[in-house]
Amino acid sequence: MQLLQIDTIHVVARSPYLVLFSRLGDYPVQRLDQALAKGHLFESWAHETCLAPMADLALHRSYNLHARRHWGIARGEEDHARQRVKLDALLARIEANGAVKSSDFERSDGESGGWWGWKDEKRWLEALFAKGELMVARRENFQRVYDLAHRVCPALTALALPTAAEVHQRFIEKSILALGITQARWVHDYFRIKPRLKDTDLDPLVWDRERALAMFDFAYRIECYTPQAKRTYGYFVLPILHRAQLIGRLDAKAHRTQGVFEVKALFLESGIQLDSESVYQVARAIHRCAAWHATPKVELARTSPVGLRARLRKALQSALSDISIEV
Repeated sequence: MQLLQIDTIHVVARSPYLVLFSRLGDYPVQRLDQALAKGHLFESWAHETCLAPMADLALHRSYNLHARRHWGIARGEEDHARQRVKLDALLARIEANGAVKSSDFERSDGESGGWWGWKDEKRWLEALFAKGELMVARRENFQRVYDLAHRVCPALTALALPTAAEVHQRFIEKSILALGITQARWVHDYFRIKPRLKDTDLDPLVWDRERALAMFDFAYRIECYTPQAKRTYGYFVLPILHRAQLIGRLDAKAHRTQGVFEVKALFLESGIQLDSESVYQVARAIHRCAAWHATPKVELARTSPVGLRARLRKALQSALSDISIEV
């Protein structure tokens, strides 16, 4: 995939872990965090914040330094210009005392947190990360642990950055490798080479809306950023891939404390009809996802078409003896 997008929303699972589950099945979630901590992967601004192979570090650093115009990098550059003294002091602290998390610093402005209500130190850490002076050494409870870039990647001091032309060529090659089947005009969006297209989140299979529509006749949008009254399918809607076709979507929520995997709604695409074997496969996919989350009790609310609910419920009850169903 070349890139694995990071997102904080976790009504089911945070997107990097969920994308890997959709491709690998039941895998130990800690493997991804271990790969980051061991230096096999690194975090970078790409189309959004992403994990990428450490072998691609020079490509991303070169592109972020010379060409990428992402809001995260632009915001970091603004803080660099305004707060250089503070940034230098923070770097000196990390140099002397080791890696830090944002939570290591107490908030002093009396404000609450939230997605963008960052304390000063969080902004400064992100500015230093955006400029490449800090890297993410590991994550603890999903919190970034920042350290000096050369300590996270000792080879960085001798790393030769490729030219803009070399980066452009390699990103095109990597985009085609990741996409597999693509029109030429879809290639640039994978690494945000200009011009870009509108995008969504989660799995690269569906993040380019135009590509998903053209290849699968599937109009997809994650509606968590859409006001509730304007949502069509639900807050966190996941596509259902079956036999190389996107056949539907479901709105799910994992209640980890209660051990419940709630399927609030499941919708088939217009014209899709499932035989008994396909219904069983969809039921198995729901079960596998629920079990991987350690939320083995499945609650199935409503479906479209309405009759699918009874068929799915029966498939779960008959085929999966280790899962309980509540409706």
